[in-house]
Amino acid sequence: MRPHLPARTLRLSLDRALLVALLILTALVYWPGLYGDFIFDDLPNLVASQAWKIASFTPAAISQVLESDISGALGRPLAMLSFAANHVWTGQDPFALKLTNLVMHLVNGVLVFLLCRQLVPLAERGVVNAGRADVAATLVAGAWLLHPLQVSTVVYTVQRMEVGAASGVLACLAAYLVARGRLNGARHCVSWFGLAAVSFLIGLGFKESALVALPLLLLVEALALKFRDGKGQLSKLLLGVHGFWLVCALLAYALVVVPGALQAGEYAHRDFSLSQRLLSQGPVLAMYLGQILLPLPDGMLFYYDQIQAPQGLFSPPWTAVSFGGLFALVTMALLVRNRWPLASLGILWFFACHALTSNVIPLELAFEHRNYLALLGPLLVACEAVTRLTLRLHGDAALSIGLAPLLALAGLCLIQTSTWSDPFRLAAALAGRNPESPRANYELGMRLHQASGGDSQSPQWSLAQRQFEIAAELPGSSALPDQALVIMASADGAGFPAARWQALEEKLLGTAFGPDDLSALHSVVACRLAQRCDIPDAAVLGLLQRMQEKHPDAYVLAIIRANFTWNGLGDQDAAIAILRDWRSRGNSPYQIDLALAEFLLASKLHRNTGEAASVLAELGRRELPPEPGAKVRALQSRLESYSREPEPQ
Repeated sequence: MRPHLPARTLRLSLDRALLVALLILTALVYWPGLYGDFIFDDLPNLVASQAWKIASFTPAAISQVLESDISGALGRPLAMLSFAANHVWTGQDPFALKLTNLVMHLVNGVLVFLLCRQLVPLAERGVVNAGRADVAATLVAGAWLLHPLQVSTVVYTVQRMEVGAASGVLACLAAYLVARGRLNGARHCVSWFGLAAVSFLIGLGFKESALVALPLLLLVEALALKFRDGKGQLSKLLLGVHGFWLVCALLAYALVVVPGALQAGEYAHRDFSLSQRLLSQGPVLAMYLGQILLPLPDGMLFYYDQIQAPQGLFSPPWTAVSFGGLFALVTMALLVRNRWPLASLGILWFFACHALTSNVIPLELAFEHRNYLALLGPLLVACEAVTRLTLRLHGDAALSIGLAPLLALAGLCLIQTSTWSDPFRLAAALAGRNPESPRANYELGMRLHQASGGDSQSPQWSLAQRQFEIAAELPGSSALPDQALVIMASADGAGFPAARWQALEEKLLGTAFGPDDLSALHSVVACRLAQRCDIPDAAVLGLLQRMQEKHPDAYVLAIIRANFTWNGLGDQDAAIAILRDWRSRGNSPYQIDLALAEFLLASKLHRNTGEAASVLAELGRRELPPEPGAKVRALQSRLESYSREPEPQ
């Protein structure tokens, strides 16, 4: 005789089986994407960085990783530590790094399920039973896992930072809901509140975007929990706690964030102003919603450098239309908060997740990974809509209706991960999807150039050259395609490409001089110093001088010019004079002092050791990041060794 299982036990078993099946499906769908290569921000932050590439977990190595000065307000130490763990076990293998991202994504899917399993019954009291709520939570988690918009976060190696921050946020919210459910004096809740706090801090250790946990907690309280304690009474303590952090956040925004964004030069490396950035976010958020609701791979461009910041609210008119639509969404969310609380929460969840990146901070206008956590908001809206529409249907019929879009998402996600599985295929796809993107066309040119193996007779060489020409001619293009054309022409033995060099100069002298332009300048100077490019010294030096005149506060230009003067022209005294002049202005950045100390100690017969000692002593009194600090200590050791050498005769 077969044992009789209670209905709830059977339901839980089916829900867990469905969740496991969706996790396995997600792993299979994402597997092709693990074979891709490093791309874009992976290159400066991981490939070129040595901070995370440790051989073992010694205290010194761990300290080096945790204190690495990667971009980010908080340094992102836990993200770097996770990369370091990968390096200890698997080296710089992109497959292993991406596989770790996928495992974290699957864990986040489980956290989404646990969170939604609590949210749906709270928001839908009296509308759906526990069984329907569990099924709904499972389907939401599956849709979140399999949505193709997530691919450019999960298999984009460096965005482990975003994935890890989301882990902290989701665990924080889930633990907080458990704690709130036990806030009645009868069951212990302190440990769950503690777990929520620890999870929040872990998220911050991956990326500062975990700060969105605070407004999300406020939304959950306001729309689902209603600030009521375990006895159903309005809790002054809960109101006070959330009110306190909200006031602190608003004060920090008004007194720190906004004044920082208004500082002179804060937007100097961007081709848009603060007001233009704020205006751009209306169309950008509308674009994100379109990608979520119609998740076709052809609409996921990865590079969004073709977006032009609006000149005004009605220039172009779509700016005002998009803001009007977003305002209508927020208004609707507030109006239906009592009748359809889950939909209201979902709409406001989307906007809360973009509160940091669609603000005054001078970030790039758009990135797909900013939707990694925000995607859950529209899915909650869809969950409420589907749940209410299928209330009168049998559970199996409702489940079938819910599974159909999941299978469609899985198919679209597989197309996207297959595209990401091969670097050349990805570059060709992105350039084809977005022919107006300079970065996409430049990346395709780079992949073609790599395929040519440096052989100017190869067909890929000519194709790369043409691709760089296309990228260079596009509006908003940086100097990168032009420097590639200069280097290719110089290396081809055709002599100095004067016309190409002039185009490069015009780009470098006519832009705000951002990171891409700096990379282009570095490349042409390095090519000339390595004797691989036929570029006259006078042309390089003239460009560097004019750029420094145009950007007198860009210390990196002084360092590049001094380096070229030393190594290219062989004039040590002039190189040192350039850095001395910068240092004489006062409050020079440590990079200038460090370069000057290196040059002084490397100059003929070490005749500048006295000045070098003074510069190093000042550097020793500064709080420096780990890598520059190690350089200072190495230079001090070299200085001491010089003092023990006999005086030259």
